[in-house]
This record gives sequence, structure tokens and C-alpha cells, in this order.
Amino acid sequence: MIRPFFEIRELRIGYGGHCLHQNAISTSIESGQWLNCIGENGSGKTTLLRTLTGFIPRISGDVLIQGQSIFGMSIKVRSEWIAIATTERIALNGLCVKEIMDLNPNPKSSIHTIPEAFIRDVFKIAEIEDLPISSLSDGQYKRVMMARCILQQTPIILLDEPFAHLDPAFVDVIQETLTRCTQEFQRTIILTSHAPITWR
Repeated sequence: MIRPFFEIRELRIGYGGHCLHQNAISTSIESGQWLNCIGENGSGKTTLLRTLTGFIPRISGDVLIQGQSIFGMSIKVRSEWIAIATTERIALNGLCVKEIMDLNPNPKSSIHTIPEAFIRDVFKIAEIEDLPISSLSDGQYKRVMMARCILQQTPIILLDEPFAHLDPAFVDVIQETLTRCTQEFQRTIILTSHAPITWR
């Protein structure tokens, strides 16, 4: 039997034992594909992504990578498989953008390395790299966190509302970049949004 690369199996999510949805979530996705999770504010999109990383516990069900449950993996192993960029600002006061970008881990292996210069250029990191992270606008902060997430070189990339706070022209560029990440570099991308996205 051929196993899906990434599988969500009868997953129920929530906090404190309280399930956010009556129906369990089941789906699978292969390398080089993307999945868009659509929902309104408060519908559980961020909770879903955090559960898929193992940051918060599941209510029930499982999440598997190549047939292995992420809930049985160490934090280190999970971080070699999955990177996430959320909508929430992380307390990184005192650091500039360049220092944040330099925090990226270096996984032991990766399918196809995404060139750092390419991502830094697309997300226009050079023009803001000397700025304190606390001084960035929401759009600038979003660019830095997405760039950093992609450059962790993990096979699976989770992006929480990646196009929020971005100018329309920049959204087009990012969509094209994410398409290249799936097609050329075989990344599996799961993202959330409020509406369907026309993938470029």
C-alpha cells in the first residue's frame, strides 16, 4: 500500500478538551502540492495549523508524515519536517531583521534547497534588514516571517493567512513564488485564507 506523504486522519482540534468542529478532518497531500484551508475569523484555521505542527495537542485523530505520527516525534524531528509562519507577532524585541533571518536552523537534509538569494530578493529583505523587528509594519513583518519560514528548508510549509496585510501587486509575486516552491522545489504547502485562492 502506497502511503500519502502528509495525511490528516480523523483529526479533531480544540483546546481544553473542547472540540471546535463537530466533524473530524481527513485529507492527504503529496509532495509538490498545496492545500488551501478556508474559514472565517475564529473558525479554527490557526488552531489547525498549530495542531499540524504538534504545538498544541489534538483532541483525537492523527497527523502522519510518510506514515509516521507527528505526535510521536521529538520537537527536533518535527522541526526538520515542518516550518510555520503564523499571523501573530512573536516577542523578538531588540533584534533586527537580519538577526531574525540568521536564526534559521540548518536541517540535515532537504529535498531541493531553495536558494536564499532568491527568497531574500522576492520578499525584499535587503531594504529592511537593518530595521528592528519591532518597528516593522504588519506587511513587512509578514514578509520577514514567510521568508524565514521558507528558508528553514523543510519539506512541509504552513502559512497562516500569508496574503494578509500585503499590497495586491506583492500578493501576485508571492503566489508565483509559492507555486515555484511546490513545482520546482517539491515543497508541500498548507495555507489558510478567508476565501478561495486562484493559484498562479
